Amino acid sequence: MRHLNIILCTPSSIEFNGLCSILRNIRGMSLSFRAIEPAALASDNILPGNCDLLICDPVAVNSSTLHAIRQSYPNTKVVLLYHTALPQSYVKEYDSAISIYDSESSIEQTITSLFANRMTAGVASELTQREKEIIICVVKGMSNKEIAAKINVSVNTVMTHRRNIASKLEIHSAAGLTVYALMSNLITLDELSE
Repeated sequence: MRHLNIILCTPSSIEFNGLCSILRNIRGMSLSFRAIEPAALASDNILPGNCDLLICDPVAVNSSTLHAIRQSYPNTKVVLLYHTALPQSYVKEYDSAISIYDSESSIEQTITSLFANRMTAGVASELTQREKEIIICVVKGMSNKEIAAKINVSVNTVMTHRRNIASKLEIHSAAGLTVYALMSNLITLDELSE
């Protein structure tokens, strides 16, 4: 299980508590949260402790502060937390952006996509070639019976493989497997639409 240290830089305790509540529900990740005052970040450009992810309000972090943080902490992902529409040139400076109006699933997907390669790098090598083949079939919408017929095994064998995949990846839905397959380059969007 991947552990992330997250720092939230927002003047709003409602935003801090709401994001903590939403992000704690992400499967496959262990998270710890810290709050930092926007004024402290702007004046010092120092992140306390180890920081994998900085989520910040655009009022709290101006361009010069963002550039200083990027130079000092090149491995830290920086996500913009916004309330209103912002110029695209401003948003492009961040690794990603989330709106306070985004759904919980959208926020979770944004955060997991930032760390998908780190989360799956070790796991992908643990999957057998047969398990990868089954993931592709599941993502294409095939039933257990169709998968069994395609790869010439019993339905029970397919179900066993699917249990093993769910256990290894900690993903328990076809939608989750789809995201995993796309992020791991097991399948392309073109193949998925066929």
